[in-house]
Amino acid sequence: MCEKMPGAEATGNESAGGAATQIKVNEGPGKDNLLTLVVRQQTDLNRINDWAIANKMKINSLKSKAVSFTKKGNKIVASYTLGGETIPEVNKCKYLGITFSSDLGWGEHVTDTAGKAWRALHIVMRVLRKGSDKAKEIAYESLVRPVMEYGAACWDPYRLEHIKTLEKIQKRALKCCRKNSPLKWDTLKDRRTRIRLCALFKTYRDDSRALKHVPEADEKLKQLEHLEQLALML
Repeated sequence: MCEKMPGAEATGNESAGGAATQIKVNEGPGKDNLLTLVVRQQTDLNRINDWAIANKMKINSLKSKAVSFTKKGNKIVASYTLGGETIPEVNKCKYLGITFSSDLGWGEHVTDTAGKAWRALHIVMRVLRKGSDKAKEIAYESLVRPVMEYGAACWDPYRLEHIKTLEKIQKRALKCCRKNSPLKWDTLKDRRTRIRLCALFKTYRDDSRALKHVPEADEKLKQLEHLEQLALML
């Protein structure tokens, strides 16, 4: 179950036997509206619990977390329950392998991603210590770089410190792989830009199938063609 309202909240059940996820955003509405939304969120959680009981399933409340996403210093304090147990509020949560922080920043995720990439790179360097440059390059492109680009269309960092943290890993891999042959790789920042453009193009391309028979959509289709040419040039 998932409900979204402008500047409000979204609630949902992550999986049938897993955790219910509660998300609330403290932006826009006044205090009275926020209190109303808190009541609605709790009502949705009760409906999720009733649905699970009706289907003879049990949601593990220990895996359920409540996160308040806001840039403001003062958050709305609200207590939510699921199946009679209180859902703990945390400052970050991981969903589909991506860490979301309550301050809407990507520092935590970049740190986690860099740690995984360093560990993978050290394994590659140790196993292929006497391997050829080509073998090391293939290993990096197959085992290390995908770790740093997983879901990049969603979390592409904009802070210089986060960009440098990831680029440092590729520079170390490049130094390891080009001992006997010159290599030049695109920066991870440029690759993430292409990933975002491709994701945007794929989204619009799917919409364009339904617009082919709409006369007013000619201008939008022209924009899609331009976007495709831009993605191929990068």
